[in-house]
Amino acid sequence: MAEMVKRRRRRRRLHPVPAGDVTRFRVYLAVPRRGGLLEWAAVSGGFEQALAAQEGPALRYPHVEGERRRGKDDVAVLILMTVYAADVAQALMAGWNAFVRAAGDNESRWSGESATAQVWPEP
Repeated sequence: MAEMVKRRRRRRRLHPVPAGDVTRFRVYLAVPRRGGLLEWAAVSGGFEQALAAQEGPALRYPHVEGERRRGKDDVAVLILMTVYAADVAQALMAGWNAFVRAAGDNESRWSGESATAQVWPEP
């Protein structure tokens, strides 16, 4: 009879919801990318798909909100998402990790040291 008992597999969440009180935050990232608008246009579809794949219980609606040209060879990609977290630091970390995973092997084209972030609680 013990052989017939099926074991339930635990599903690993991409972004586990923190225990205790959580707040819904909006996370806005502006991350510069080298190569200009034409190069960005060629890879933006794959990046947006990879970013959307990061969605989970604690990370909702990650998407590219827009682009902003920064000179001839740079473009700032504007990313927006909703994050459920215990505090602002956790929300920012979850948003940044989603970006890094979406950037994947192409991380060298991004200028993370010049990135800016805004995090605020949603009502």
